[in-house]
Amino acid sequence: LGAAPASAASAERRMTEGRDLGSAHGPVYAQSWSPDGVLLATADYDQILVWNVDAGSEAGLLRGHASFVTGLAWSPGGLVLASASQDGTVRLWDGATFVEMTSLGIGEALGCLTWSPDGLLLAVGTYERRIHVIDVGANALLASCSTKTVDKRRDDVISIAWSPDGRTIASGDLEGNIRLWDVATGQARLGFRE
Repeated sequence: LGAAPASAASAERRMTEGRDLGSAHGPVYAQSWSPDGVLLATADYDQILVWNVDAGSEAGLLRGHASFVTGLAWSPGGLVLASASQDGTVRLWDGATFVEMTSLGIGEALGCLTWSPDGLLLAVGTYERRIHVIDVGANALLASCSTKTVDKRRDDVISIAWSPDGRTIASGDLEGNIRLWDVATGQARLGFRE
């Protein structure tokens, strides 16, 4: 076995140091590492803090949301940080300057989001039991699908992930349901229950 790559060694060092970044602004609702592992974005009420973990310092403060920021995700290349909020907006932030690039109003409370593997699309889960797919380049909503069930349980979408091949979105809800969605058709292909 060879030595761990420098990035893995750095991550291991950060984990064993147990560094407290000291946000102290309230609960952390979302967090996301940059692909290179240098930056960690964290979200509390209506702001996002970007930390340089190695330096143990704040690298940026992002403001613009009007309610809880519930989802954060760096684009696959690390050039853009996406945020979702209960204020009903998805915002895209420049990953180097931390300046807001654009905002898209969805019109319902958002809970989570994830990038497609190619970085061209975002999938957003809502507390209104829907999944929306956004074309980032066009800043436009491409498709929506509903997770509503007949028995009206609490099936708000609280977690979401895109498959590595880009053809399937997995969603998780408050009831413990996991659904696999076909991106091309917007139809649920398979469901599991925890």
